Amino acid sequence: MTSNRLIIFDTTLRDGEQSPGAAMTKEEKLRVARQLERLGVDVIEAGFAAASPGDFDAISSIASIIKDSTICSLARANEKDIRRAGEAIKAANRGRVHTFIATSPIHMQYKLRMNEDQVIEAAVKAIKIAREYTDDVEFSAEDAIRSEVPFLVRIFDEVIKAGAKTINVPDTVGYSTPELIYERFKTLLEQVPNSDQVIWSAHCHNDLGMAVANSLAAVRGGARQVECTINGLGERAGNAALEEIVMATRVRRDIYDVTTNIRTEEIVPSSRLVSTITGYVVQPNKAIVGANAFAHESGIHQDGILKHRETYEIMRAEDVGWKTNKLTLGKLSGRAAFRARLDELGIGIESDEHLNELFARFKDLADRKSEIFDEDLHALVAGHQGSDVIKRFELVELEVTSKTGQTPRAHLVLKINGKDMPVSQSGSGPVDATFKAIEVLAKSGSSLELYQVNAITSGTDSQGEVAVRLNQNGRIVTGQGADTDIVIASAKAYLDALNWLTTEGKANPQTEEVM
Repeated sequence: MTSNRLIIFDTTLRDGEQSPGAAMTKEEKLRVARQLERLGVDVIEAGFAAASPGDFDAISSIASIIKDSTICSLARANEKDIRRAGEAIKAANRGRVHTFIATSPIHMQYKLRMNEDQVIEAAVKAIKIAREYTDDVEFSAEDAIRSEVPFLVRIFDEVIKAGAKTINVPDTVGYSTPELIYERFKTLLEQVPNSDQVIWSAHCHNDLGMAVANSLAAVRGGARQVECTINGLGERAGNAALEEIVMATRVRRDIYDVTTNIRTEEIVPSSRLVSTITGYVVQPNKAIVGANAFAHESGIHQDGILKHRETYEIMRAEDVGWKTNKLTLGKLSGRAAFRARLDELGIGIESDEHLNELFARFKDLADRKSEIFDEDLHALVAGHQGSDVIKRFELVELEVTSKTGQTPRAHLVLKINGKDMPVSQSGSGPVDATFKAIEVLAKSGSSLELYQVNAITSGTDSQGEVAVRLNQNGRIVTGQGADTDIVIASAKAYLDALNWLTTEGKANPQTEEVM
């Protein structure tokens, strides 16, 4: 199956969601999935169906609405996981089951407590069960880079015989270097029988900062699928960033000689959506999607750009979706035009009541802000939405006083389980006072791990987007809030995190624990 087409397998909704506090509701996953389809992603790994009933429901819903991308569910190599994955993707136009088992000596000995023969037996059985649901079955050898090549050759030979169509060679712990992974792929393609009958895939983590470099080296070694995430989102140091892989293969086709189906002008909108939903803000100097990626401050650079763009730019900002965020709606825009734009942005409307609520918030924002952008619309629905979130805490009223030489104080009225409750508290600043006041009533016992503010657009009237990360006895959640008043945005974010704490945890596919 060697060709010059590179399959882009996006795992933002599964591996990316394993970032601390990056969990998404079903509605948020649907918004991201719609955007990934617009982006042109070939395979969307929508989740781990066995993790929780909520994950199963989200995968099933995504499978029923996405038409152009293959919808995939992850599953450990056991019958229960495989059948949950198979059932979850039933409604998909094209469905895939992605099953895995660890193959490195350290994982087999200490995590699985299985020998090589037992691991191969479990892998083959998993492939056969998965094929009851779909012919599109992917097999991953977890921690493949630290696995022994002869054993990888054995297990890959057996799973190909059993019917696996894609073979993934993951760098699970980010241990590889480009030279190592290039040689690993070359060796496996040479030594595994029938290696030309399957697609070879790379899945690299960024623990040593080489996930993208390793993924591109794997492509040179014969990989024709790359598993990646928007913004490089993922647990620990993250995964390989989709936008960097796509643009590297496009700009340097002289080296990689592959093409993708990605519509690159959707890269920046995808990045901003994922950032807004997860609360993981993109650093300004991030390649491709960072705010400074196409900025030139040096006089020499500016002069060169003005004379001939390619003196200092190897790609155009417009090609990846910059400068396309202006919205032509305003305070006089009607409900129909507003709804149409929400649909284009993948923001689902649950009911007329939901539309009326969003439209009222839009009109209020238009009165306070001179220009409205797509990012502002995404911010209108900032905070976890949907039936899987219990809205225990709501902000009714907030007043803060802050004066030079005096201790700031916050007075709030919160609706808690439907009942209005007032509270006042002092703090070192207006935000600190607000958070302390909330905790007087909430008594969550959480510790604040992150407080982050980001201007959604330019200008002093920009909405402030706040992310608040709370840790409650080891459970980490992120809440989001947005408003032109940063203290109100902060209160919304904190309350959103508290509401998110009321939802159930889910199983991590690489452990037996609940995250």
